[in-house]
Amino acid sequence: NMPPQLRVAARFVLDHPKDVALMSMREQAHQAGVSHSTMMRLARWLGLEGYEDMRSLYARALRETGAGEPAR
Repeated sequence: NMPPQLRVAARFVLDHPKDVALMSMREQAHQAGVSHSTMMRLARWLGLEGYEDMRSLYARALRETGAGEPAR
């Protein structure tokens, strides 16, 4: 089960894929209403090395498709 603060961060990521690709992690955390460490924990919870890995996935998807949402 995902902890509540991680759920808030995950919802922001799912609802704002272009922001994940283009904005800083701190700005995303601020807009999501969570700490930047929560955003880092989310990336690790998803099995990534860190938040930059998640941002890179979204940035690549934005470049390749224009949608900003990585394939699931």
